[in-house]
Amino acid sequence: MLRFVSLETDLELIKKASIVFMSNPDKQIPVKLMEIRQNCEGEKYKLIDFILRGILDSLYKAQLVEAAPAQMLQILEKHFKDRKLRLFIEHYAQGLRSPDPNTRFKSAAKLLDAVRANFPGVRELLLRYCDKEPVAAIRDRIKPYLEVQTAEEAKEEVKKDYFACTLRILAKVTPETYMDIIPNLVSKAQNLSAPEIVEVIGAIRMMSKSSGRKDELPYVEKCIQSRSSDVIVAAINCLDELQPDSLHCHLPTLINNASDDVKLEAIKIFGRFDKQQALSLLEQSLNSYKAPTRRSAIFCLGQFDFPSVGKTLFNA
Repeated sequence: MLRFVSLETDLELIKKASIVFMSNPDKQIPVKLMEIRQNCEGEKYKLIDFILRGILDSLYKAQLVEAAPAQMLQILEKHFKDRKLRLFIEHYAQGLRSPDPNTRFKSAAKLLDAVRANFPGVRELLLRYCDKEPVAAIRDRIKPYLEVQTAEEAKEEVKKDYFACTLRILAKVTPETYMDIIPNLVSKAQNLSAPEIVEVIGAIRMMSKSSGRKDELPYVEKCIQSRSSDVIVAAINCLDELQPDSLHCHLPTLINNASDDVKLEAIKIFGRFDKQQALSLLEQSLNSYKAPTRRSAIFCLGQFDFPSVGKTLFNA
């Protein structure tokens, strides 16, 4: 039933299914519904949230939990967030042990997001990793992020030279230093490498989410035209979280991008916005005379649930 709720787009059918959950409350359902809600948008998000709160109320009235619904929701939100962070850290900590230097660097760069969020133990994990990392260039790119300085010290360094060490500057981005750092980096972005732009987008994403500031999002949208797949993926994820409507016009093009990583991100988002339109575009691509376009379409169709695309794939 939970899988049905996750995949179904008919809100009336979801409402009917929710009656089963509310009349037979189970303590495991709220956490699973939170996972479903995380991947929903718009009206479906609101409906799943309403169902979640209704189930918490049913659990409380049935005396299956002691906490009131509002308090229980706070507890679950914190639990869900912490769980996601733990899984995030475990996944990229595994990447630090990869024999491929590029994979190790990308994993360390991802873990720096957790350092910025002050998640316990991650700074120490990366410091231990840097001590053992055999490639000096990677150590030199990661270690500056791990140095702790005050906001005033960060501002002074920014005034001296924004580009003397971009990563070191970015490591000091806080709500207090944001306006001294990010707008200046964005204005001179042509001087930055792809990995540095990815980190700039990460800082914009984090600070915009907490402050509501959106002045730098037009720059992020321009990054969708980048030649670097890493930059495009970072821009997609940032806009999907902060300004999803701006992605609509780019999705048909992104689905046919040469990079599988870009295609995956685009099709996941397109499927949430307009599943039928996404499937229609992919079906059209299956008839293209270009073999790479057909391969791309088959690859993207594989990201949808089988009942929706099975007939199309068999016909292909």
